Amino acid sequence: MQGSDLTLDRATLASAVHDLRNPLAVIVGMASVLRARAMPRDRDCLDAISTECNRLARMVDNLMAAARIGDLPPAREWIPADELASAAIERLEGLAPGTSVALEIQNGVLIHIEPVLGELLLVNLLEYLASPREGRLELSISRSNGAVSIEVHGTAASTVARDALELLIPRHIVHAHGGTLEKLEPEAGGALVRATLPDGAPRPEVTP
Repeated sequence: MQGSDLTLDRATLASAVHDLRNPLAVIVGMASVLRARAMPRDRDCLDAISTECNRLARMVDNLMAAARIGDLPPAREWIPADELASAAIERLEGLAPGTSVALEIQNGVLIHIEPVLGELLLVNLLEYLASPREGRLELSISRSNGAVSIEVHGTAASTVARDALELLIPRHIVHAHGGTLEKLEPEAGGALVRATLPDGAPRPEVTP
């Protein structure tokens, strides 16, 4: 499809995705209420329902991101890296409970990115490398030569074999910002995903 047909498809997708949010929110809310009243033997099942609903919500967010990007450059803003990382880690708790994230963020780093897509990028990368057997990830963000480098390292061996298709949305987000995404296998083991995002505008001065 071309032209207006493609635009219509994105608009339809965005509308459908938006309509999915409400029932998912109701299911998660009701599961939480039921868990508070449930017998101990039933709580694991209700926790599983909440976890999978949160995963579905993330998939819905990804579909919304695909519709949101379209053919136009995203509306980028300068976002403090620590704020973006904190928001993504908070959302990860509902997708991969028990996963800990070790942060290493260069002092004062700003990322030039569309805010919603930036958070979604980090959530996707963290979830991609999260392992139920070893709930530990390393997230580092640094700046060099007019670009920001975001690296997520999953140390569990099982992360090496993950399906590359799971990186489709993160790659789409990074490419929309003029960047690159690559998956590496470091000598220390596990897997590492690196996103490089070049600045799309002059970086503002950071007040000490």
